[in-house]
Amino acid sequence: IMAIEESDNHELWIGTFGGGVVRFDTKTNECHGYPFSKNKIHDRILSLYIDDENLLWIGSNGSGINYFDPKTNSFSTPYDSQTKVKGTSISQNDVLDITQDNEGLIWIGTLRGLNAFDKRTKKFTNYYKEDGLVHNFINALYYDKEFNKLWIATTKGVSCFDKKTGTFTNYIAEEGKESISNNYAFCFHKDKNKNLWIGTAQGLNKINLVTGKITSFLQNDGLSSDYIYGILEDGEGYLWLTTN
Repeated sequence: IMAIEESDNHELWIGTFGGGVVRFDTKTNECHGYPFSKNKIHDRILSLYIDDENLLWIGSNGSGINYFDPKTNSFSTPYDSQTKVKGTSISQNDVLDITQDNEGLIWIGTLRGLNAFDKRTKKFTNYYKEDGLVHNFINALYYDKEFNKLWIATTKGVSCFDKKTGTFTNYIAEEGKESISNNYAFCFHKDKNKNLWIGTAQGLNKINLVTGKITSFLQNDGLSSDYIYGILEDGEGYLWLTTN
């Protein structure tokens, strides 16, 4: 299992690596699998996201981005994966994460670049290292509605895209300076106190989004492992971390 998304009617959509997408009804405990091979979509699913129109966006290993419309019970692809025309396709077909901003743009992180898809115009905007992104290999995305910024976790650092200015601010590990602890970033979580938590291959990092102060936590500080793959916050404000 690579990804799980919950719909408004409490159905769980489960993305598997090799078995496509499974829909689990939490009320009846019934599962329904989708034969992706018939839809020319790879069964190796890497990411899932349910948008504001209840469309299920599906990121795959090799088939790019697709979406499922529960109203029509059908799959669609928003672009021609063979086209090379600028603005009509994503940058690469391995999609590791998907999110949406307050304007309705669908943001797509791949092994080679960041992409924004406008559902109204059906156009893509591609962003690469030469555009200011810290690195093209993207592991995770987080859109901060409060500050209207998109955070991008890569294998060579973290980028923050300011939608107002259209510019990137990059965060990299720098010895002897106040910085993130490691450049290989896996995940994000924003807490109730306006802190952004970043899990990396060597420690947990906290960025205060008001002051910009960065604090790092390592095994020496009590972590069971320096590898942080996932972060969740419970109702009492405790952070739960998945590690090695």
